[in-house]
Amino acid sequence: MAGGVRAALSRHLTVDADTLAERTASPEPASTPWGEARPLRISPQLRRTGSYERRGKPRKVADRGEAKRRLAELAARQTEETRRARDRLVTGGPIRLSRLGELDPLAFQLFLRLLGDALATWRPDTSTTAATSGDGSMEVRLTALDDGARAEVRTPTVCSAAPTT
Repeated sequence: MAGGVRAALSRHLTVDADTLAERTASPEPASTPWGEARPLRISPQLRRTGSYERRGKPRKVADRGEAKRRLAELAARQTEETRRARDRLVTGGPIRLSRLGELDPLAFQLFLRLLGDALATWRPDTSTTAATSGDGSMEVRLTALDDGARAEVRTPTVCSAAPTT
């Protein structure tokens, strides 16, 4: 077959044993011009639609209603959990980290993401930095304090502590 046509036709081409033996015994060089190459018989269906008709009985259409319902329930539950975590983190103004109280695991994950983003922008010559959530609904501002206190953030299983400077 000429050029890169072999790969393109192999997806659709069905060859019987006689034709395969003939083509194997006398292959068409890739440099053969189309007009001089031996003809290929192509199914009218393939020529018209670009695909062969499938043999055998058609596949059964799967009912995905239950899977879609479960995904919708999961998305709704995750949205509600995230909303509750955000509500738990709202302070209404500046507050020391230690005064946040105990955070549930989801609120703690959300807080840690924002805290990590804020700390990533921290530089030695700065005293304040901030990070905003991807959707813009939450912001964490960090300010260095010189009082020597330690910041503690608690969850039911962990107490994370760090100096405030």
